[in-house]
Amino acid sequence: MTQRNFEMLVESIGIANNTVSGPTGNPGECCLYLYELEDLTNLSSRFNFVFKITEEFIDGNGDDCIVVELEELEDR
Repeated sequence: MTQRNFEMLVESIGIANNTVSGPTGNPGECCLYLYELEDLTNLSSRFNFVFKITEEFIDGNGDDCIVVELEELEDR
């Protein structure tokens, strides 16, 4: 899984849910709503990649959000 493919997968979650979830502008880093975490977890199982949550916050509308990054694994 490349960083760009990871960003595109998270962006597709946002498109499917009509949200703004997607890349933050930092390579391999994406922001999404907490309720979309299950979608990302399902995609990670299907496409065999690992991600990590690096930040949790509440946006200006009071929604729970997370920042995730593609986990870089050696010899995967």
